Amino acid sequence: MVPGGRLLFDSRDPAAREWERWNPVDSRRRVSLPDGSRVGIWTEVTAVRDGVVSFTRHYTLPDAVLSSTATLRFRTEDELRSTLEAAGLVVERVHGGWERQPVGAGDGEFIVVARRSAGSPDGDRGGRWVVWRQDDNGNRYEVARRELRADADELAAAMEARGHKQTYWVAAADRPG
Repeated sequence: MVPGGRLLFDSRDPAAREWERWNPVDSRRRVSLPDGSRVGIWTEVTAVRDGVVSFTRHYTLPDAVLSSTATLRFRTEDELRSTLEAAGLVVERVHGGWERQPVGAGDGEFIVVARRSAGSPDGDRGGRWVVWRQDDNGNRYEVARRELRADADELAAAMEARGHKQTYWVAAADRPG
């Protein structure tokens, strides 16, 4: 992820229990294709267990009947947050739909916006803010660079909280530490 970049994705909200409407009656619809022909589509749930839903989607074409199977894991907001945190990301916000509705008031989805946390390894040396460290012998080292001052401050505070003898501070990249 580039400095200052964001990860944005959607995931289905298990509290909406969307799969309960995946049956031949409630899910049936017809779709027009570009050539004018029509396709009938409906979904049938085949298994639900521990947040994992398996289903078959049926397609009735003018000259064939096709089906495809899939399995989805419906993860709670807490599960998504924990997984992202373990991957070194910070969740900035979660919406309940693409129009930024509150969770539970949207279309049965989570829209998650996350960014790399200040303490995650980034491998790049870019960024406008530098986190510096001075050891107990007076030697100074550049620890990391961050695009946002808040991210640099967060990393410096996290490193300072470890209780070592080193001192950490943040300075603009165009000024020496």
